[in-house]
Amino acid sequence: MSDHGAGQRAGQTEFITVFARRALARNLLSSVKKGNPLVVTGRLGSSEWETEGGVIRHSLTLQAEAIGPDLTFGTATFLRPLKEDDVPDHDPQTGEVQGSGGDEEEESSLAAAQSEGAELEPAF
Repeated sequence: MSDHGAGQRAGQTEFITVFARRALARNLLSSVKKGNPLVVTGRLGSSEWETEGGVIRHSLTLQAEAIGPDLTFGTATFLRPLKEDDVPDHDPQTGEVQGSGGDEEEESSLAAAQSEGAELEPAF
């Protein structure tokens, strides 16, 4: 008979709360949708508590250090996000680029570089 952990049955689903911070969280929000299969590495933690009814509960957490797509059944393209200094000022309502006089040439070259895919860099 095999041991599947304290109080777990074979095939039982275990839910883990994953915490992502800073740039990882921002990039995750713009990269994945609910249901996408992911590969996550990080620090695993657990806690145990007793409910008011006397039932002992357990939870697992994972402090994510890296998250990526599971490439078992698909492919992915890696895009490095623009640095904050490289993004021109814009109106958040309309998305219109706010010119500062002499920066029009720089803004148009940035737009051209983006449309040509210049921000693409190899993932490895």
